[in-house]
Amino acid sequence: MGNLWPLFNPWTGLFNLIGPSWPLLRYPAWLGYWPAAGYFFAFAWFELVYPAPDDPPRLAMAVTAYFAVNLFGLFLFGEKEWMRKAEAFSVYFRMVGKLSPFQWSVTEAKLRLQFGLPGHGLLQNGSVDISGTIFTLLALATVSFDGLSQTFFWVDNLGLNPLEFPGRSAVILDNTVGLGLMTLGLTIAFATAVVAGSFIARTLRVRSLVLATADISPPASIMMDHHVATLVYRLQTAIIVMGHIMAVVAAHLLALRGGLTLNGAVRSQAPLNALMVLYTVFGLWLLSTPVIS
Repeated sequence: MGNLWPLFNPWTGLFNLIGPSWPLLRYPAWLGYWPAAGYFFAFAWFELVYPAPDDPPRLAMAVTAYFAVNLFGLFLFGEKEWMRKAEAFSVYFRMVGKLSPFQWSVTEAKLRLQFGLPGHGLLQNGSVDISGTIFTLLALATVSFDGLSQTFFWVDNLGLNPLEFPGRSAVILDNTVGLGLMTLGLTIAFATAVVAGSFIARTLRVRSLVLATADISPPASIMMDHHVATLVYRLQTAIIVMGHIMAVVAAHLLALRGGLTLNGAVRSQAPLNALMVLYTVFGLWLLSTPVIS
């Protein structure tokens, strides 16, 4: 349904009631999306690595701390800039919302809805700085590591028996390093593809191409029935392939909008297309490989 998070986030209403009429400080341009990237990495670590993320008291403390930090950020820098660049879920849901057929916006105090093909919101994306690029790659990497960390392949390479997994406490350091390396590896792979495409097409208009789609991993609880598992696998395979094709098409159109000729756009996209094929294969492998329960 598009990005509906601005309507339901827990800060805006409270801030409008008790917050100052104008920001106390100017949001520094050099901060960019780095606060959102830092918060999102902390959230991913808490969810994927921390031994007891669903323990009620610990979860309550984490949520309360996150709520307080962001409310303080709104008081300092104002709602517009903080929610646009610093609050992790506002940035994340806005990014994911661009994949929807529904694009919401507010103009002159009126709510405006645009409807189009899935992914048309990607074409409205402006150029982002390096911090925005890192945030998007981090979001993709955490989804990928979420799937990878549950595979027999990962656990076996940690020297553990996948059928007698000792629990998260035994792999905190390994999974922390793995999450970081997944982010670093995807960043290096993307940067290499971008540089190669820029060299081939002799252009540097590629920064906005970072927005793409991610793989999806099935929850184990619905995979006990063979027929259900088969249906889910086929649906998710189709979603992954269609989503990645959509991303490739959007990237090609963005390259054309950047002033490239048709031939130049095709050449600049060749390395990125190769990377997307590998990423698609990796996503399909995550769906099909055995995972720990």
